[in-house]
Amino acid sequence: ISLGADVIYAERYGVFSVAKSYKIPVFGNLLDQWKEAPEIVVTGPEWDMWPTVSYVIDMIKKNAWVAQDLKDWSMMAKGGAKLAGWPELHDWRNRLYKHIVEKLEETKVLDEVGKMIDEILNGTLRVPIVEGPATTDF
Repeated sequence: ISLGADVIYAERYGVFSVAKSYKIPVFGNLLDQWKEAPEIVVTGPEWDMWPTVSYVIDMIKKNAWVAQDLKDWSMMAKGGAKLAGWPELHDWRNRLYKHIVEKLEETKVLDEVGKMIDEILNGTLRVPIVEGPATTDF
């Protein structure tokens, strides 16, 4: 925050109270966390193990289980992940601080997110993998 962060990804608890005191928007992690700080939590990835569990149970019942990588069942395309509260984001226009709403509308970032979700679900989104060392501007 002291270096000028204008958005925070809350990888764990504790972030919300600090971000709230600075009125900085936050993206939660792994579950719908908007109730933690409704005026700043935009959304975040929400993980759902049920598609994985359901698939495994079905395969076992069919006596068709084989060892396999189940990672795809934790991804959005198979229903194992989604954006919390999407697409309405728990009435974000009336819930978030006005300056956050203005920035979201000005940048049209949620339109881009919607397009990316469509690409994920129809299998056309490709994210390049950068194998080199991570860099920073600081």
